[in-house]
Amino acid sequence: MAVVDMGIHSDGHPVSLYKISLRQNIALNYLEQIFMKLKRAGIVSSVRGPGGGYVLNGPLESLKLSSVISAVEGSFKMTRCSKNFKCTSTGGRCSTHAVWAGLGKAVFGYFDSISVQDVARSFSVEETQI
Repeated sequence: MAVVDMGIHSDGHPVSLYKISLRQNIALNYLEQIFMKLKRAGIVSSVRGPGGGYVLNGPLESLKLSSVISAVEGSFKMTRCSKNFKCTSTGGRCSTHAVWAGLGKAVFGYFDSISVQDVARSFSVEETQI
């Protein structure tokens, strides 16, 4: 929500987390944690001083939701299974490993098919219809 908000309200200028917090009803301290992760991932940059805030590091159309979610949440892992497939107490693969791994790939694929611009556009259309 916060990254889409930036896309809608930035106009090429830094956006303050305080304003995002007010518009999206997200706690400011939570946004600060999220934006530290986004900054580490290279998705945003911070701008200090009066009129400062955060800017997106690339065009909205090339920023995929999968990148934003991965930066903030980590992987799209849907199972407790480890990378070396030791899922059970005996060190083997669990019977549903392939099902959960497939779901993780499907979820990632879905979010990877949607850009921040796609969401911003659909929000703008919905907003005008209200």
